[in-house]
Amino acid sequence: MHSVGIARKDHAAVRSGHRQTTALRAVGGALPSPSVETAGPSSLEGELDAVEAVLTRAQAALKEQLARARSLRRELAEMPRLAPVPKEPGRELVLSARREVWVALAPPPSLACLKDAEAQFAELTSQGVALRALYPRTVLAVDGGAEHLERTAELGVECRVVDIQQVFTAVVDQEFVFMAAGLRPGEEGETVFRAPRDVALLRQSFEQTWRSARRVHPGSRARQRLTAEQLTMLRLMNSGVKDEKIARLLGVSSRTLSRLMAGAMEELEARSRFEAGARAAELGLLS
Repeated sequence: MHSVGIARKDHAAVRSGHRQTTALRAVGGALPSPSVETAGPSSLEGELDAVEAVLTRAQAALKEQLARARSLRRELAEMPRLAPVPKEPGRELVLSARREVWVALAPPPSLACLKDAEAQFAELTSQGVALRALYPRTVLAVDGGAEHLERTAELGVECRVVDIQQVFTAVVDQEFVFMAAGLRPGEEGETVFRAPRDVALLRQSFEQTWRSARRVHPGSRARQRLTAEQLTMLRLMNSGVKDEKIARLLGVSSRTLSRLMAGAMEELEARSRFEAGARAAELGLLS
């Protein structure tokens, strides 16, 4: 009976050893450990030694990982800080021009949009960048739009007006083309085309539109200074109505009509009636 009790105690010790081994393996994680097939006291000691070896290797691996992490943290701390991403990348690209920029503004332009464009044009022209600007015809209906066109032209920007719908486009140095769905850079979905084939096609499209657009000359403030009678006179003349009938429709004398025409020519900086009509058409005053 006494020997049976000893055997039971040994068996209980083996089971306890197995439980300890299982716990140790759990602590060791997924690292491999040698399998133990025997369940005697001697085999239990060997198994514990094997587990201890696994834990020692795991501890060494953990120390190595910690050392690597500390080294990486030091390297990151020593790296130069990256420049912040600009909030309006399109604006940065346009202002990075060195030689020339062709810009097409999207309709309907607001006064804020025109002021923003004027500020950019002033900055670019001050750096010697050549500028072309395509405006939608609706710019002439914006309060202050005519004055903006005159100031822009005085900066040395070539300005033209088109009737077609267009998206905001900037051809920069013939190297890339920036396009935005909004009225100006930074507003909506933006795309930058850099592939030479894409740039060439978009540049060609801009040039075709440019050739068909109407020129805008300095003196566009005349739109604000011309009287209602002068505008009506110019529109009637453009329609082919004779002077006598124009005077009758306006309720003025022929001499007064001549004075109205002289004043309109002065405001439009025109040297003839024909040139005055052409300039008024360019400024969108005859529609």
